[in-house]
Amino acid sequence: MSPRTHEPLFRDTIREVGLNPYLFEMANIRDQCSWVHMNFKREATEKAKHIVRMAMACSRNLEPLHQVPLNLVHSGLVIGGGLAGMVAALSLADQGYSVYLIEREKELGGRLRQIYYSGNGGDPKAYLKGLIERSKDIPRLKC
Repeated sequence: MSPRTHEPLFRDTIREVGLNPYLFEMANIRDQCSWVHMNFKREATEKAKHIVRMAMACSRNLEPLHQVPLNLVHSGLVIGGGLAGMVAALSLADQGYSVYLIEREKELGGRLRQIYYSGNGGDPKAYLKGLIERSKDIPRLKC
């Protein structure tokens, strides 16, 4: 049994019966012995015994871990009110988070304020104006 596929299942089973799921050590003899040494049965068996002994030795040092519930503040802080900062803040606000957008200058826009043309024929000034207006319309977004 592969740890990648079976370890979460075993940990969940241990948790369901009321035991600490972190007091579990898995010996992976299928991937490390059976499959890679299938033509050397005696040697694979000896290697499997070593792997099991190592897992047992590791299990002696296991200590229970406990999950601690945390109260999270569901808000974000975006530093920099340039194009990337405004788009990030608007994206977070659209996802329902309270967002604080901090800009050191008096106005939002950053370097986008200095761009007058775009390679695809778009209007950077109109785009910037739309972003700034949209940021003012979202109550969860504080600039």
